Amino acid sequence: MEENKYEKNVTIYIKENVHLQQYEPCTGVYLGADVNKDPNIKGDIRKFDNLTGTGNIFRVFQYDHEERLQGKDILRCIATKKIPYIKVYLQSTDDLTPIYRLAMDLKSTYQIPVFIELFPVSEHMNNPEAYKKAYENGYKVIHDYIKQAVVVWSISDSKAYECMLYYPGDKLADWVGMNIYIPRYKFGETYLYEGEKEIDFFYKNFQARKPVLISGLAISHYSRVDHTYTIYDTKQKLDYFYNKVLKGYPRIKGILYVDMDMSVVRANGKEDYTLTGQPDLTEEMQKLAKELNVLTMLEEEVSDKNEIYMRYDIEGTFFKNQLYIPADCMKTLFRKVPLSKLTPIENLNGERFYAFRDITTYYKCYYQK
Repeated sequence: MEENKYEKNVTIYIKENVHLQQYEPCTGVYLGADVNKDPNIKGDIRKFDNLTGTGNIFRVFQYDHEERLQGKDILRCIATKKIPYIKVYLQSTDDLTPIYRLAMDLKSTYQIPVFIELFPVSEHMNNPEAYKKAYENGYKVIHDYIKQAVVVWSISDSKAYECMLYYPGDKLADWVGMNIYIPRYKFGETYLYEGEKEIDFFYKNFQARKPVLISGLAISHYSRVDHTYTIYDTKQKLDYFYNKVLKGYPRIKGILYVDMDMSVVRANGKEDYTLTGQPDLTEEMQKLAKELNVLTMLEEEVSDKNEIYMRYDIEGTFFKNQLYIPADCMKTLFRKVPLSKLTPIENLNGERFYAFRDITTYYKCYYQK
């Protein structure tokens, strides 16, 4: 048997019962976009929908000391059948004025569902305790004044490995998100995106806790640093997020694209993250959107629990090209399997392995090499 044995990393998906959160769909994904700084379409999300074929449910707004949400913004969302998704940035851990101001702005407008991404954790933050206190106070204000609000806690992918330091706890987050910006240049050097491990780490910390969003995704296709277009590379990255990530991480329930030209944001802005000025990119999005189960309405009624595939990565052992699970993994991943009813095989060291095909009798599961 030893001569037919080899080991290989495999991803195992196991259906488990989880508590669904408000508006969390059992299947399908939500898409959204921040189009306010896109000069190609002048901030018209309907044009973005038409060009990209994405059928976005969320319209993203920025909210800080410079930009406020106005009643006409909510009316525009209602007219275009969009859900407001509002990113509220932390200005000071001692000043919650923006939160009270937002609460009053929303309370005085139409009563519609609203997602609020509260105080996204940026790479420049360095005081987790002060941050969590400010976040907790903000969370309580939002839920006291805006009954229909869903609060999203989020973090930059550059701080993914610090996520549990900044996470306020399950009782203070309705959804969780990760913000990913992929410029061509950063700090004067070519930026090479290698964030797959960060996504994986973040996801595995939260997949059993909360629904997950890619709450901000921006991919530069043009930089004014060297006046270079990277259309092909951008298409590959779009495919990675909208295809591989959404398929590979089942509890990621949506992606919000940051369709922004940084030259509109500030005079020296170098990166262009918009999709709408490049037919190759909008055609790529159309193709990707057709392959997704894109939801165009919020899922309002869900059962308290539902089965969702949880993702686990292990080193699998193969005998005669059949996957076997080591006894140690059985204790952690497949505790409900009655081992006495299975026939294991042993290697020369006496280690036991159980056939994956036998485990599927007791668990809804599958694997990918």
